[in-house]
Amino acid sequence: MRRGLRLLPTYLLATAYAFLLILPLLTLLSASLRSEGDLYAPTLLPPNPTLAPYAEALAKFPLGRFLLNSLLVSISTTLGVLATSLLAAYALTRMRFRGREALFGLAVALLLVPGEVTFLPLYLLVDRLGWLDTYWALIVPFVASPLEVLPQIWTTPRERPRGVV
Repeated sequence: MRRGLRLLPTYLLATAYAFLLILPLLTLLSASLRSEGDLYAPTLLPPNPTLAPYAEALAKFPLGRFLLNSLLVSISTTLGVLATSLLAAYALTRMRFRGREALFGLAVALLLVPGEVTFLPLYLLVDRLGWLDTYWALIVPFVASPLEVLPQIWTTPRERPRGVV
């Protein structure tokens, strides 16, 4: 009982902070349910809530296609990154070959290069490959990124699990 009372100010402060973080989202939701005439009404809740802006957005833009494109690119990129980074991490942690340390050093050094520096060269490469306005341009550069390999290397256990013969 005493512990709960002692933590009450912390819980109240955390609740107030959470409300402050959610307030902009609630304001956006409230504004999205207003008609154009009620947009600047000084109330938190819309006086005459309407779903007309949502119907207009669905009629004007192919939001279903946008969602499908996002799913296709994100799932393809995730699967590609998993495949390439796991194989590269396994090779760099388990196999002994000449240049292994240099390759690992190169991957670590590439972490120091800001992503913004690679935008123009990647764009030029994608343009030369004829991939502009294709899914390949959104997927391949991220699948081939060395940044995805290192977390796999750092979390791969060195010893073999007991159940593996």
